[in-house]
Amino acid sequence: AQKTFKALEKIGLKVEVDYSKPGNDGSMTCGLHGIPTIMYCPADGDFCHQEKESVSVKEIEDALDAYISILTEIYGIDLKEFE
Repeated sequence: AQKTFKALEKIGLKVEVDYSKPGNDGSMTCGLHGIPTIMYCPADGDFCHQEKESVSVKEIEDALDAYISILTEIYGIDLKEFE
């Protein structure tokens, strides 16, 4: 989790530790099986799984940056090698 937090903070995202309000697989992995689980949502989680759920293009782009940052931090990848 610490590498994930570091990766998200590195790209300027605020990290919050909280419980997940909407239903998701985290209740199985963490709740029932005790497996530490990180849930990441590019949009406002309060609107997940709602009738008019939506995600802006900007939120999708930000999520892509976040996922790339998380993977490069966890696996020690230097993106400059791919430039």
